[in-house]
Amino acid sequence: MPYITYDLPTAAFGTQCNSEVNLWYRTSSEAAPNAKAEEVARALGLSGVLLPCDGGGMWVMQGEPFCNAMADEDNAVKRRIINLTIEYMTSY
Repeated sequence: MPYITYDLPTAAFGTQCNSEVNLWYRTSSEAAPNAKAEEVARALGLSGVLLPCDGGGMWVMQGEPFCNAMADEDNAVKRRIINLTIEYMTSY
């Protein structure tokens, strides 16, 4: 740790879907996972980012709620779930 896990749903052109990103840290502090979540929020901005994909793109935006802190059985493990909304603008 730290590491990131995520799901990547696919959808048809013009369709929105949700994706979940998990930030995992082994630390006694909340500072590092909170800072990384804030870094992701800043990178996406208020209107999201367009990423190239299959001859088109994926518009990746902050989902609602954007970030949640999750408890773990091990108190040293800090986890953040980041929700994203993705709109596909691809040829599929």
